[in-house]
Amino acid sequence: MHEGRVYGRGSVDMKGGLACALFAVKAIRDAGIALRGSVLVESVIGEEDGGIGTLAACLRGYRADGAVVVEPTELKVAPAQAGALTFRITVPGLSAHACVREEGVSAVEKFLPVHAALLALERERNHAVRDPLFRRYRLPFALSLGRLEARAQRGAVERTDVDTGDGETRHGTIGVERLRRKAEPEREAQRRERRDEDARGEGAQERQTAGPGPRDDRHSFSLP
Repeated sequence: MHEGRVYGRGSVDMKGGLACALFAVKAIRDAGIALRGSVLVESVIGEEDGGIGTLAACLRGYRADGAVVVEPTELKVAPAQAGALTFRITVPGLSAHACVREEGVSAVEKFLPVHAALLALERERNHAVRDPLFRRYRLPFALSLGRLEARAQRGAVERTDVDTGDGETRHGTIGVERLRRKAEPEREAQRRERRDEDARGEGAQERQTAGPGPRDDRHSFSLP
């Protein structure tokens, strides 16, 4: 502290906000104001990591009819916010050597139409937004893919994992579920394709285990 001010990491976000919440409750009590309900102050962790602290509090049974988030956003009162939904999409592939890449399945190529569908979903969700509180934003309910990760050995067709993405709206649950239903027929076809490939691979392995067939001397030679 210096001359009545707090400096350092987290002094504004969120030590300052937590202090404001505590003193707000103290001010209500000191003023003798009788509330029609209870006030709960939650000091939780994990705001930048999916809200794990708030989730833990909810799982322990803490509930409220409303909430005041003491986030220091330009020192303005924000009566509405978009919410957040974190999701993960895994696109399976089939590894193959680069010289016969058509024998494999590139998950990166398969992800491209999924990405296009996510952008279409984002446009659909934001098209009908008429709330004046979100008027300044072209995409008030943005859908953001934070990381795309592909894993493969050098010279092989890759598998990929779209590791994380944030859908910044409470409507995201409906939207992602709708996208999942649309994609389910294709996913089932892919599962059948993989089962058929596995069956063919097992059949080839059984033939190899059984040993070679009759020797054909027309294509053999010996060295002196």
